[in-house]
Amino acid sequence: WEAAAAAPRPARADPPGAGSQAQHVEPPAGPAAASEHASGEADALAHFSLGDLVARVEAAPRAEGDRALDLLRKLLANLAGSPAEPKYRRVRRTNARVADVLRQTPAAEAVLRSAGFSPDPSGEFLDFDDGADMAAVEEALRLVAAAQGRRTPAAA
Repeated sequence: WEAAAAAPRPARADPPGAGSQAQHVEPPAGPAAASEHASGEADALAHFSLGDLVARVEAAPRAEGDRALDLLRKLLANLAGSPAEPKYRRVRRTNARVADVLRQTPAAEAVLRSAGFSPDPSGEFLDFDDGADMAAVEEALRLVAAAQGRRTPAAA
């Protein structure tokens, strides 16, 4: 067995990249495909705490992290300020700005889910669940604001 493992392997006849498990796969293009991709990654992050999820967003590259934190703060602050307002209880995942943030920073969707949002059956929206605890929204908003404060350079 050891001799077989040490023997040289024959060259592959496959075209470059065909069948390779180490291929880099680009996320799907377009808002709808991007939201599906981000949703799958958000599912994989579901076991993390809210604090850990916000830390993942904060750790994103500067531009992506800033956009994600800005969007999260706006969505969460609107909901916290007017929890009965239907337009703040629903996020269109296919909106270009939202889709861009979710594609580049999947932990952002996981933050929203941890705060009480869930995908609707069509997958186009994240809806704030009836009966979800507003305390989770307020905690997410607090954590996002703190993360933004740490990312903002000190005034000279």
